[in-house]
Amino acid sequence: MNGKVYIYGLVDPRRPKVIRYVGQTSARKIRLAQHRDRACTTKLQVWRDELVTAGVLPEMKLLEVTTTVNASEREGYWIGRCPKSLNVMPPFTVRRKLNGGGLVKVTLDEDQRKILEALSEATLAPVSALIRDAVSKYLESRKNELRRGA
Repeated sequence: MNGKVYIYGLVDPRRPKVIRYVGQTSARKIRLAQHRDRACTTKLQVWRDELVTAGVLPEMKLLEVTTTVNASEREGYWIGRCPKSLNVMPPFTVRRKLNGGGLVKVTLDEDQRKILEALSEATLAPVSALIRDAVSKYLESRKNELRRGA
């Protein structure tokens, strides 16, 4: 089933622009209640306890609505966009279409994920064009050589 998934951030209501945790859920109210009751990591628990001591609770900020198919990928994207996040970065899964039409999943570690993000489409497009042009020139020269030799 390809249901609706919410990518959310937890924030301190006193500083709502600073996202401290990114997660995904299909039930926002239930998940927020769970976060307010207990934290899923030690770092998050320390932050939650600091909020409770100050008399406030974490609030949920909706970042994106997506589907179950790409929820983990989108969650990873948002974790990367939130530098003050307390998340431990999960492995990043990339889906690539094969020539036969099937999909293959490739799981990248943190360093590989950063490299992939740095090599955006804008960066790769000019490189692809250069390679395509070089290959075309080479193939054209080989055709000409073969014609002359034949």
